Amino acid sequence: MPIASDARVTPASRPLLVGDSLVERCHVAPATRFRRHEHDTLHLCGVLDGGFAEQRRRAEGNGYEAVTAGTIRVSPPAKHSIDFGPQGAVCVIIELGKSITLDAFGPRARPATVAFVQDRYASSLITALATQIGQRGVQLFEAEDTLTKLVAQLTRRSSSPPLGPPPGWLRTAREMLHAEPTRPTPEIAATAGVRRVHLARAFRDHFGMSMRHYAQQLRVRRVRELLERLPEVPLAEIACVLGYADQNHLTRDIRRACGAPPGHLRRHLRRNVTNVQDQELPPP
Repeated sequence: MPIASDARVTPASRPLLVGDSLVERCHVAPATRFRRHEHDTLHLCGVLDGGFAEQRRRAEGNGYEAVTAGTIRVSPPAKHSIDFGPQGAVCVIIELGKSITLDAFGPRARPATVAFVQDRYASSLITALATQIGQRGVQLFEAEDTLTKLVAQLTRRSSSPPLGPPPGWLRTAREMLHAEPTRPTPEIAATAGVRRVHLARAFRDHFGMSMRHYAQQLRVRRVRELLERLPEVPLAEIACVLGYADQNHLTRDIRRACGAPPGHLRRHLRRNVTNVQDQELPPP
């Protein structure tokens, strides 16, 4: 269950559904103790301030694990016991959905044990996510982009052996997606000289998301750019230019990424009151 359902926890922002993951920022009261607290899904807990001590399970050795600000707790569905310190804590709790979990891990096994990650970049993403979900008029695709980067970074940290830089053929495959997001994966694999399954797995491992998800984010970004630059062009024409089967497919992508249909986004852009920023996809 979400930690913020406990009376000793004060939500600092309303829980936000980002894709199919639930994200919430909360304050935990000083000296709070949870005994056999349980989450039903793979979940993350990023500590922004304060901290807690978590009792290790017998298989992990006796004693407690001290969790301080800047640490991210990664855990499979499990029960755990934790004691918060005299300052309590401010945390971002993320219940990961099935789609982002599949994108991150693919056919590999999910984490079987709890991990405590101290990583400056991942911690900065937790901070950014906390800010984004607390903003008035939050833009869902910004939060989803940050969450994707966070999960990708945590996945890279857990890789064994650690991944090196993407090979040249994989960089070429990504350049092809940037040039033509609708290009079929088998065609990209053939041009890169690798099997389709190998391409899909390597792309996800190095860039943190599936090729389909990556291409979708590219198209969503380009939709927004065209909506801003060409306010009078019909949506059906924009859909055709960007390779969508029809306007309905474009609308579904934008609604999922931005939380509103493209017509609504276009009106906000026209009035210049949106705070949407370009997503920071890695350069080709």
